[in-house]
Amino acid sequence: MMQSMDEQLDDYRNLMQIYFNNVVEYAERTLGYTVLEDSDCVDCCRNDVKIIEIYSLNGVESRLFALLHECGHALIRRDWTKFKTEFCAHAEHDGDGRKETKSLKISTLEEEFEAWKRGWKLAKRLNLQLDKDAYTKHKNKYIMTYIEWAAN
Repeated sequence: MMQSMDEQLDDYRNLMQIYFNNVVEYAERTLGYTVLEDSDCVDCCRNDVKIIEIYSLNGVESRLFALLHECGHALIRRDWTKFKTEFCAHAEHDGDGRKETKSLKISTLEEEFEAWKRGWKLAKRLNLQLDKDAYTKHKNKYIMTYIEWAAN
């Protein structure tokens, strides 16, 4: 008997939730981060306190892609000395918006691209069978927000 579209969608969402849980386990056990889901946050990797925050009101696929991306940041920042060398303007920035130089913006963009690449590599390493086009579409949506920020 063929599954209905609703059943197929439910199966897909369940699979994405299993994948999400696997990546949470990786972030916590391998990277040493705590993963928090909340409706009052933005997706981010706070390496100073080893916390990854994921916006909980997004769908499971979006949360999975965001978590992979934030794990990408955690992987990049694992070796702080190397991070400071490769993304020096970003590593040294204190968060003061008045000091958003072109160097900071370029460094931030470079890290964003690298975090998306590492997120995809992590998905492959964890044997997650993901839709590359869906991941790329999600990545492009968020990369464009950084490009718009950097252009201003």
